[in-house]
Amino acid sequence: MPVSLTDVLEYRLANGLTVLSLYEPSSPVVTVMIWYRVGSAYEARGETGTAHFIEHMMFRGTSRFGEGEIDRRTSRCGGTSNAYTGYEFTAYFFVFSADRWSVALEMEADRMQGCLFEPEALEREREVILEEIAMEQDDPWEVLHWEIDRRVFGEGGYGHPVVGLAEDVARLERSRLQDFYRRYYRPDRAIIVLVGGHQPALALEKVEALFGGIRPSGREGVREGAGTVRLSPGPVYWETKRPGHIDRLLLAYPAPGLDDQDFPSFLVLDRLLSQGRLSLLHRRLLEDRELISTFSTDFEETKCSSLYYLHMELLKGIAPEQVAQEVQRVFEGVCEGRFSAEELKRARNQTVTSLLADLETGVDRAFQLGLYGTLVRWERLREVIERVSRLTMEDLQRAAWRFLGSGSKAVGLQRART
Repeated sequence: MPVSLTDVLEYRLANGLTVLSLYEPSSPVVTVMIWYRVGSAYEARGETGTAHFIEHMMFRGTSRFGEGEIDRRTSRCGGTSNAYTGYEFTAYFFVFSADRWSVALEMEADRMQGCLFEPEALEREREVILEEIAMEQDDPWEVLHWEIDRRVFGEGGYGHPVVGLAEDVARLERSRLQDFYRRYYRPDRAIIVLVGGHQPALALEKVEALFGGIRPSGREGVREGAGTVRLSPGPVYWETKRPGHIDRLLLAYPAPGLDDQDFPSFLVLDRLLSQGRLSLLHRRLLEDRELISTFSTDFEETKCSSLYYLHMELLKGIAPEQVAQEVQRVFEGVCEGRFSAEELKRARNQTVTSLLADLETGVDRAFQLGLYGTLVRWERLREVIERVSRLTMEDLQRAAWRFLGSGSKAVGLQRART
């Protein structure tokens, strides 16, 4: 357990704004992040891409900082900045030296209530985002993901890409963006995370001075995200063809949300199955059966249950059904406990190492605290690390039965067309 996580201080302003402070006296820099509890899962039909569009516009001018001024001021002060949009969050961060970090708070306070959405800047960003969507559509795996997600989750929640659908982004009106912004960019839906060489008491005074007077707007029209996500009992199947020489197979299974009791177990389960040459799937599919050329896995850290994806490129002449059957046999073996104590120990150690690596830098620590604090609660991060470190074989089997042994899955197949 990183000692620093025991030093996190939490404050709550009268207007509902949460502040997480992790003071690191030896650090010469301060990371300032602000997280909003809103992302693509909060978008209604016809407005996909709104949360991501607003992220772009937050850099394009506010009532105090004009077009390009946020980037110029950041550069002049020797800092860096970036932003991310996810299913259930939008996050912005700055990194400045410890003697000038408070300029980040000034910019974020103005962005919380003063984004301008100037028409000309809006149209320029629209073109940038449409190009981003086109680039994702050129990625064969992204196409498979989009189609499977849409079929599993429907039109809401996790069922559309974070960047949005091109047809929606192309016609999003300024008034709709402004309405979404007013509904969700508010202090009671935000968390400020400070990590580094700041003085906590002084930092809280600055936050109070800059944000304390911002009043939350009414809650009319506020959505609460994706809700509980359930896969249908039978398989979901989608097939397409694409120019090339490789057949691609995407298998998707249920995965737990961050606050699920089996989330720590699932992290270790993924390591046992897929990470490294000694992992169970690598040995079965690449070495023993020689069915595929490459594979990888991933799943999102989300509030609600989501999907666990297996990406596989098939060797020539191999039937996708054969690969899917072998994957299921591996899963059944894990459910029945057919793995050794040594394999469990290795997967557990790898998972702890990965979790600690995610806390290596100040930006890393701010990101993880903000992510957990926004989706569930920041203390959950500490709980996950502790649970993983003492995980048992029974814990792993229980998670395997719940998520991989039920038979619920989605299948996406992309056949090569020469």
